Amino acid sequence: LPAHPEWSLIRIQATDALPPAFVRPPLHLCLLLDVSASMDDEERLENVKHSLHHLLGLLTPTDRVSLVTFSRTATTILRQAFLDDLEALRVTLSCLQTESNTNLGAGLVEAQQALFRDPGQTQCVMLLTDGFATSGVMEADALLALTLPLVEHSVLHVIGYGEGHQSDLLSRMATVGGGSYHVVCNKEDVAVVIGDVVGGLVSC
Repeated sequence: LPAHPEWSLIRIQATDALPPAFVRPPLHLCLLLDVSASMDDEERLENVKHSLHHLLGLLTPTDRVSLVTFSRTATTILRQAFLDDLEALRVTLSCLQTESNTNLGAGLVEAQQALFRDPGQTQCVMLLTDGFATSGVMEADALLALTLPLVEHSVLHVIGYGEGHQSDLLSRMATVGGGSYHVVCNKEDVAVVIGDVVGGLVSC
């Protein structure tokens, strides 16, 4: 070093008082998917699948996922499952097909059954739909009333698919659910929207 005055030497000594690494609480994410016939329009269901594949890359094995689909009726495919077999979940998502009518109310009720009742559990419901309710409960105020029980144990984030989706209803549902409302019209929108939603949930 004396022969090279332009150089310098810095010594750093670590101590035992280093703060522990932050580990975020595990997240339970209830995915509420619209698989009705209208989701064929504008490749909406394909964009939903693309969204979920992108979402899975942002979660960890300690997180849990519930998967509820709705068309004429609602079906729970996964309930509070750990993400220890991502490939199997990706295959399940890839196999989803559109069916018939849209019973959004049945989906909201089914999602309530998938949630933990533990107040210390970090969880949210993510609704992915075009918002066109064509069977069951169809009135906007009644659908908003079905959203309220979700808020007791989670928040509701809403993603509307397609340029012609029911934006008024879905934005109101997100407001009542205490979450956010986003729009996906093509695959280019997916990364930004999913990053915004999940980033807010898992950020330190």
